[in-house]
Amino acid sequence: MEEQLMKKVFTASTIVCAATMVIMALFIYGRDHLGPLEMMMKQEVQAGSTDTEETSKVYLGIPLPDGIATEDISVENCYMEQSIVVNVQNASVDFYDGKVLDGSSKHIQNVYYDTDANAVRIHIILDELCEYSTRFYGQELQLTFIPVHEMYDKVMIVDVGHGGASTGNVSYGISEKDVVLAVAEKLKLLLDQTDIRVYYTRLSDTDVSQEDRMRLAELSGADLYLSLHVNADAGSHVTTGITTYYNDGTEDQGLTGKVLGTEIQKAVIASTKANDEGAADHAGKITLLKSMTGPASMLEIGYLTNRQEALLLASTSYQEKVAEGIYNGIVKAYKKSGKTINQVTENE
Repeated sequence: MEEQLMKKVFTASTIVCAATMVIMALFIYGRDHLGPLEMMMKQEVQAGSTDTEETSKVYLGIPLPDGIATEDISVENCYMEQSIVVNVQNASVDFYDGKVLDGSSKHIQNVYYDTDANAVRIHIILDELCEYSTRFYGQELQLTFIPVHEMYDKVMIVDVGHGGASTGNVSYGISEKDVVLAVAEKLKLLLDQTDIRVYYTRLSDTDVSQEDRMRLAELSGADLYLSLHVNADAGSHVTTGITTYYNDGTEDQGLTGKVLGTEIQKAVIASTKANDEGAADHAGKITLLKSMTGPASMLEIGYLTNRQEALLLASTSYQEKVAEGIYNGIVKAYKKSGKTINQVTENE
């Protein structure tokens, strides 16, 4: 009797948990239709198996409706949400109702789908920060998930300060959140040409919590963390210059926060010819830096309260100089740790 009661309680708990996850996802995404996707484990690698095709199935297979072409499929790494999203254009949601996925459940916590306009979006929630590879096999998209450090030997985070309702400092109609986003976009163009895997806390006008910024750093195990901000001096309109703060107490493969901060400071000053306010260990007074376990720096790229500097910060040409300086500082910091930065092409 007691055993039967326990089974009923377990079954009821499972149903409630599953229902709660679906309701929460629907609340978050607000889609027209939403449902779970099951994973069937029969094609996991079996001990002692001699079937080469069978033992190679360490992917997750997503079936595709007839008539769907490869150009109808796009895959997005939503790393801030710790998920991979597969968009299937021109697919009927009915095709995925009750569908069972096969392959491997490695790194996967949950899978569900929803609809967005004329597309079905399949959300794959992961247990750690992963990259992915894809291949099409018949009427199936096969995804393999790879922890980031198994794919890249250089991983860094560029934290783009503020965003959304959090404007940061604002003067002369220029906001901190807009300046740092513009600089980050230009920096991305430069870093995209290297073999550094860079994760950005935001690349749009969205508000990202400090908890999410710190969580990304923890998940990624990044060897560098750089946070971009713009300064202000409420007591003076003449204060000008660039400064960098760092957490000097951390080290990864010979790379310290001090090395990162000082190299970025020197390179940005060289590129912009701005007033050099120096680099300093200020981690104890800045929560974000204090919380980092790896080398981290916060770059304050000028004062919005200085009218001349504010106008410079709003100009594309000056933003490009700042981005170039940051890039040069990152390259020098990596070189000091013994890592070489390689240039890559679009096909790599």
